[in-house]
Amino acid sequence: MRAPNETGDRFAAIAEKIAVLEHALTGLSNDVSAWPDTDHGLRCEPVDGTGESSSGDPDALAATAAAHVQSAREALRRLDGAVSTAWAASARLYLADPAEQR
Repeated sequence: MRAPNETGDRFAAIAEKIAVLEHALTGLSNDVSAWPDTDHGLRCEPVDGTGESSSGDPDALAATAAAHVQSAREALRRLDGAVSTAWAASARLYLADPAEQR
């Protein structure tokens, strides 16, 4: 049997990685919020000579990017909660090592 503190070390390492990712995404979100004209979407220079951006409407692209960042942050929060729950459960249980079950 594996002691809870060994399993806890794994969960703690995972939780630390999640915290680092969440910090990076928070920083990215703050950077995006500080960009000029963020209330009206990102502006970009036309690149195809027609007066329009070849990649689409800049406002729509900015809204899509912001939605993806928000979704990623929410997913990390849910993952952090799941890891915290697993960590709490592992503190109460002894988990069998798969190698010992063979």
